[in-house]
Amino acid sequence: MSTTLPLFWNLSSASKKERIDSSVKLVSALEQFQAQFSNTSEVSEGDDEEDQVDPLDKYNAQDVSYSIRRLIRGLASPRESSRLGFSVALTELLSKITTITCSQILSLIMSSTKITKAISGQEERDILFARLFGITAIIQSGLLVRTDPLSQSPSSSTDASSLSAFKEIIAELISISGKKSWLQESVWWSLILALDALHKSTVSWKEDAFQYVFEVIYQTDAQWSPEKVAVTLSLQDMQPDKDWRQFTAPTFTNPDVLSTSNLHNLAQILKDTDDPENAKSGGGSWKPDLHFVWTAILDHLLPLDGPAKGNFAEFFRIVVDESLFSSTSTPQRKYWGFQIFQKALPRLSEDVLPMIFTKNFMRTWINQLSKPDRYLHKAAKQNASDVAAFVKERPQLGMGLIVQLTGANGSPQFDKLTKTKTVENILSSMSAEGITHYVDHLIQQFNECDGIDKNDVDALNARRSWIIDQLVALVRNGSILKDDHWLQTVLEWLLVNGLFIVRKPSKQKLHRGTETVLKPPLSEELRATCRARLLSCLGDLTTRLQPSRVDGKPVRAVGVASNGEFWICRTLSIIEALQKDSKHITALAEVDAEDLALHTQVRTLDTQLQQPHADGAQNDSALGCRLLLSGLLIQEYCTDQESWNTEVLESCTNYAQHFVVKPKSKKSKKDKVDTESPAPIDGLVDALIGMLEKSSSYLRTLGNNAFSLLSGSVTETSIDLILAQLERRDPTQDEESDDEDMEEEVAESDREDGEEEAESESDDTDEAEEDEDEEEDEDAEVDEELRNKILEALKMNGVEPAGDSDDDDVEMDDDQMLALDDQLAEAFKSRMQERKSGKDVDAQREATHFKNRVLDLVDLFVKKQPTNPLVVTVILPLITLISSSGSDEKQLVDKAQGILRSRIGKSKDVPTSAPLVKVEPVLEALHTRVRKSRSDLSSTICACCIYLSKIMVSQQAEDKVVALYQATLEDFLTRKNSALTPVFFQDFITRFTSLAWRLRQPMLDLSSKAVNTYRQLQALRLVQSLLSNLHSIDKSDEEVAAFMTSLRKSLYGLVSNACDEKASLNVAQVKDVLKLALSALRQTLRLTSIDVDAVWAPKKWQKLSEKLIASPNLKSSPALPSLCLQIVQVATGKPAGKPKAGVKRKGDATSEATERKRQKKRPKT
Repeated sequence: MSTTLPLFWNLSSASKKERIDSSVKLVSALEQFQAQFSNTSEVSEGDDEEDQVDPLDKYNAQDVSYSIRRLIRGLASPRESSRLGFSVALTELLSKITTITCSQILSLIMSSTKITKAISGQEERDILFARLFGITAIIQSGLLVRTDPLSQSPSSSTDASSLSAFKEIIAELISISGKKSWLQESVWWSLILALDALHKSTVSWKEDAFQYVFEVIYQTDAQWSPEKVAVTLSLQDMQPDKDWRQFTAPTFTNPDVLSTSNLHNLAQILKDTDDPENAKSGGGSWKPDLHFVWTAILDHLLPLDGPAKGNFAEFFRIVVDESLFSSTSTPQRKYWGFQIFQKALPRLSEDVLPMIFTKNFMRTWINQLSKPDRYLHKAAKQNASDVAAFVKERPQLGMGLIVQLTGANGSPQFDKLTKTKTVENILSSMSAEGITHYVDHLIQQFNECDGIDKNDVDALNARRSWIIDQLVALVRNGSILKDDHWLQTVLEWLLVNGLFIVRKPSKQKLHRGTETVLKPPLSEELRATCRARLLSCLGDLTTRLQPSRVDGKPVRAVGVASNGEFWICRTLSIIEALQKDSKHITALAEVDAEDLALHTQVRTLDTQLQQPHADGAQNDSALGCRLLLSGLLIQEYCTDQESWNTEVLESCTNYAQHFVVKPKSKKSKKDKVDTESPAPIDGLVDALIGMLEKSSSYLRTLGNNAFSLLSGSVTETSIDLILAQLERRDPTQDEESDDEDMEEEVAESDREDGEEEAESESDDTDEAEEDEDEEEDEDAEVDEELRNKILEALKMNGVEPAGDSDDDDVEMDDDQMLALDDQLAEAFKSRMQERKSGKDVDAQREATHFKNRVLDLVDLFVKKQPTNPLVVTVILPLITLISSSGSDEKQLVDKAQGILRSRIGKSKDVPTSAPLVKVEPVLEALHTRVRKSRSDLSSTICACCIYLSKIMVSQQAEDKVVALYQATLEDFLTRKNSALTPVFFQDFITRFTSLAWRLRQPMLDLSSKAVNTYRQLQALRLVQSLLSNLHSIDKSDEEVAAFMTSLRKSLYGLVSNACDEKASLNVAQVKDVLKLALSALRQTLRLTSIDVDAVWAPKKWQKLSEKLIASPNLKSSPALPSLCLQIVQVATGKPAGKPKAGVKRKGDATSEATERKRQKKRPKT
């Protein structure tokens, strides 16, 4: 027993793993003891003393009998998890021991858990739990219906189980259930376990046991509860041939508890309330965990395998939706409803899925999701998460879910109302086929508009507008899987409803939207919405990167379909096809002959631009022209005919003709070159810049993508045209000049109108003039602020505003008139200044936005053409833009710096073919600017200088690069107000170490001419950085030796001057100098052919150490002489001489300082 006692302690552990491990060890040990006991025990028959021994002790090992009793007693312990651990160990032990009977264990349980009048409520609770756990252990161990004979028995019967013991257990369970209502669910769950064990067993008394159960459950107590419903469902599966009508009546009219006729009574039972008043107040027995009866019901209605045994749709509608989710239901019951939804959702099939999204459930779900302070918000949010996870596992059901969420019981604005992304997440989890079905569903809804009165125009337009937005959201949502089929369907549908009128349905259904004639027809507002949404979709598709195949090769292109065709060009092809179908549809806008000729010319040119080169390759510039012309033509189709501006399209068409691939032919003398008109690419770039000024995001996107393709053909004049837009100018000047021109035109037109009116006036001239004056007064907008200032000026001069009186004449003297004139002039002047200042702010803001868009073109050019020599020309204008921008143009500055630092400065490809005559002036200008610019700009200029230096080095122009850096270095060291930092030169040393090596001697020489000590030390740090990169270049030992000698002399002289107080260096600065000397010495030692003694002169450093000891300013630091001696030791390879007696060690100084502190702390005597 001594080996098993320690194992009982861990049975009460809060850790599940420790409890299970302890149970396994205990049961294994007891099995061994029982096996040894069975082999050695000899029972002597007829011995009266042995007959009086308890059979548990007589036929079991001492450890086993003790453990059984202790485990049973431990069931009543309230300590930690004792009840769990002891019940598990007891269950396992009873399943292994074959010398005990069910009645014996039940007797032990009952005797150990006697209830007396003197016990407290807590003790009674523990006893009832002990009985329940003990009986459950008997059931789960199989002892209740065990048919294996006992290995040893005190009587002639060898049965471990009996009918009497079964009846006693059932009776005790019913008794416990009646004592405490909060134990009722757990007790009946154990009862169902007993019935399942009885049904699966082969005991001879099975039928008698079932008959007893029927009598106890149905005849003794006629009241129904959720537990009784669960038992009934289990018994009906076990005893299907029983006459169930006598047991279920009169509560249920149909013996099948889950039949439709019983659902209303079942709903009242499962709601678990005794009366309506209790239900409204939230009373009754309620627990947050869902009752196990719901799992049993779902196993019948939605079995994981096998046929269903009832109508789930009717059950959910009546029992859950109209009961738990009713308007009078409490939040506690609604919480149960949410849990039932979570349990049922994974079991649903495609045909049953719509049945669970009922009216009351959807109303409650949306309401609880809408605000985070709602009582069941977390539960509702968990349901939304479960729905998203459900669609990820079964994406084919996503379509059905969306239909329900946005359908009659849900809301078209489900995500907006609930402030979630439920519908969006479902769509992102669906396959392309599912999205296609959803698109078809939306279009069908648009055509039919079921559930909406077609006479209610507002409601009809609202539903149609929502569907348009949903289709557009599918295209624009980047997380949704894109497929050419449904994308083209959406574009076709928007085209048909935005640009055409369907007169007759098309049976062939070549294009979506032509299959139905809408009744009532679309309003003009909705048609305009379709056109605007079409441009929005095309703008989004134009920026999307799509894997495609061109000539059988996989490529990734922007704005194309899977076959490599531009979406804009495909859309234009669809428009052409629709225009030819005059039998079924007609265009909204009639195109005049001139515009039609231009459109025909564009389409012809588009066909010509598709012709490849002789080598079969497609020209990117031709593709850019196609994209630009097609996009502009679609823009014209989608705008009002009154606002059509064909000048841009016409000019782009003329310029694009030069990019058509023409067969090679000899030039004729008749061919003339037009030198007055701009180059074709310049004209296209000018048009693209004009598109950036528009407020349309579609045009800006179109312009950027077209320029990306045309970037290979741009010239220097094209780049100059782009960069000219970045120049700083007053944005209000052009507007003022435009306003003056407009005023002149208006004045002239007014004079012409006046002359015409004078000629056509009739007899009623006076009346007409009065009417015109009245109309002008009504149409004029009154400036209230100016009006108030004028009234105030009048009052100050004693003039009251005109009222209803007919006498409007006011007498004023000359002084009053002059004062009034001054005040009125001041009022008009201040108002004009306010208007002008507001106008200036708006103009400046627009100018900044426009420059941002122009910078996008610059970024695209540098990205697409990194090796183009014209990249060099954009550097200086961007630097100027950064330096001249104000504090309110931070976004502009950040974008320009990003282009210079990341796109240009970090580019791996450089334009090595750029002419030096173009590169050298830019590099010189940058060096000149960096010497005078602010420090925050120097890092950007540094990256550009490195970039330009790469180009010049590739063309063997290293001398010029070195000269420029040397001049900048000299300015940095000798000019006090220089804003440069050493980082500018350190980057150059790191990137071009071989060129920086040529600056070694000037760097050292300039250090002695530095404007102050701080700059001198910065120069020496640059020398140190150069020496640390010395291993990466090819150099001769003689060069290194010569430089090291100069460096040694310079460093030695600097420290020596510091000792003599000729140089103002502190201890830390001298230490840095000595560390540089030591580092340079170690670099020298790597060269085998150099005489180290001759270069570094160790004896001088030995003397310098003595000089440092004697220096009044530097003698406080013992580290300085030590560094000198270390230099001597490294140079000679021998230990240096010890410091003289006058030198204090660090430890000595510390001890003296400590002693001084102790003396200060001693009390005075």
